[in-house]
Amino acid sequence: MNSLFEVVLWGAPAVLLSWGLLLALACVVVFRDDRSPREKPPRSGAAGAGA
Repeated sequence: MNSLFEVVLWGAPAVLLSWGLLLALACVVVFRDDRSPREKPPRSGAAGAGA
């Protein structure tokens, strides 16, 4: 019975942490792809206007 409690005690946080890390990585990828197209045109436009 003790071993089952230890498995649940250590397994649940491990599963939650792994899902949390996957969710964080997914958010980083999504927001990085979302910001890139918005930031690039002003930079290229500013470079074109300055040149």
